[in-house]
Amino acid sequence: MSQDSHVLAILFADISGSTGMYENLGDENAHKLVSRCLAAISDVVARHHGTIIKTIGDEVMCTFSDTTQAVQAAISMQKSVDTMPTILAQQRIKPNIRVGLHTGPVIMRSDDIFGDAVNVAARMVALAKPRQIITTQQTIFELPENTGFNIRCIDRTTIKGKGGEFIINEIVWEEETLTIMLSDDLVMQETLSL
Repeated sequence: MSQDSHVLAILFADISGSTGMYENLGDENAHKLVSRCLAAISDVVARHHGTIIKTIGDEVMCTFSDTTQAVQAAISMQKSVDTMPTILAQQRIKPNIRVGLHTGPVIMRSDDIFGDAVNVAARMVALAKPRQIITTQQTIFELPENTGFNIRCIDRTTIKGKGGEFIINEIVWEEETLTIMLSDDLVMQETLSL
């Protein structure tokens, strides 16, 4: 690995549906909402010792030297955006973000990063749905045991320009309600804290 090459966790956070926000809220209110969302994401990155590489429209690319911090930041971003107040109470329009991350070697040049790992991380955010965090198996391997994260394998897929399949994982950040069938007459629901 060259001197300007480092292994980092690369995280993309994208505000989903921002075009619809501009249409429904008008330019000024939508811009305020997007700006608040980007500020909340930036605050989370700083709290988790990450570095914002760039903001492209309504998407943020950032890096973390510690994969655990990157995953914690992804969860904190979702929670932070989820608790943001709406701009117009009667509209009840709230932003949602999609987060994708991957850990791998990158080349750092002039405050920017390049390399295959950046492309894979960008593909992860493209696969994510609103309110979802998607990552690769490589990222999961970088996490220490017993982190307490709720991680589930959701797919195998190919990535354009890459050979072989990638195992895709979701990092679940919300509480889930499970329905367990006990008998024909009795259904138990349990909320899990993740």
